[in-house]
Amino acid sequence: MAGNTPFFASEILSYLTGQEALATTLTPYLGLFTAMPSGTASGTEVSGLGYARIEVNGSSFWNAPVQGSPTTVANSATFTFPNATTLSPPANPTLSSTAGGTLAATTYYVIITYVGASGETTGSGEVSLAVAADNLLVVDSPAASSGAVGWNVYVGTASGGETKQNSTYLAIGTNWTEPTTGLISGSAVPTTNTASWGNILGVGLWDAATGGDLLYSGWLGNAKYWPFTATTSGNLISAYGITAGTTGFANGVNVIFSEGFGGTAPTGLSLNTLYTVSNLSSDTFTVGATLTANGSGNVRMVVPQTMVPNNRLQINPGEMILQYST
Repeated sequence: MAGNTPFFASEILSYLTGQEALATTLTPYLGLFTAMPSGTASGTEVSGLGYARIEVNGSSFWNAPVQGSPTTVANSATFTFPNATTLSPPANPTLSSTAGGTLAATTYYVIITYVGASGETTGSGEVSLAVAADNLLVVDSPAASSGAVGWNVYVGTASGGETKQNSTYLAIGTNWTEPTTGLISGSAVPTTNTASWGNILGVGLWDAATGGDLLYSGWLGNAKYWPFTATTSGNLISAYGITAGTTGFANGVNVIFSEGFGGTAPTGLSLNTLYTVSNLSSDTFTVGATLTANGSGNVRMVVPQTMVPNNRLQINPGEMILQYST
């Protein structure tokens, strides 16, 4: 994995030109990303639900660097993150009504859930409200909760008959109002709590346990970068040497693309974005992207880790390799 950040590069250049002294000591902390940083984009670090960066400082955690092109350093210790804890369901919802529509008088039964970075909680307690004719049901948003990115609302006209009413999760702080056309028949209330950290794509090194500056980032897995060319003809991507079935490349694996030295990325293919390989034949494949201009660069596999409640992510010795090209 590789990726010195712009902050790291500017600090090194400031030091080399005598504009800034490097800190005499650095305590690095390892963290996790669900969306990787790229250029000026800061990415999305895991937050809440028991997550914390871990200190990985000194020779008890790392082997000595191995000089070369590139120079590399690998972890000598096992890096273990805290358990991913469970996001608790929200408190019982607050209901009201507002004038509007031409619906008949109805008693509504409501349950709400939190949505996490990945998954959803089980439901709150059930609450009911009798709404007069020509009025619409209003369900207040639950309070903000660490690890919750939104909420879902489940409504029915009989106790235990609630179904989901929103197509995409609602933002915390945004109330739900029944449409004038009435309820829809959606999915049932979840019976298993699946809300957790989400899909872990990569790691970062910071100079502080919280906040601080990101020094280094890299995708999960020590996968090789392969040069590729891409053509608008059939939207085909060719990566010489991947050879289906012998290097781990297969239909369904995840890959990301990056610019190659002196190359031009193909138009229609987003860099540092997760794609899924399909139509693999020898060393050519597609990723569902429609290419509008030919190009080239580098491609590598990524192995995301989906965290579920009460699981923990562990990086074994030698599985994390930082590199610095000279």
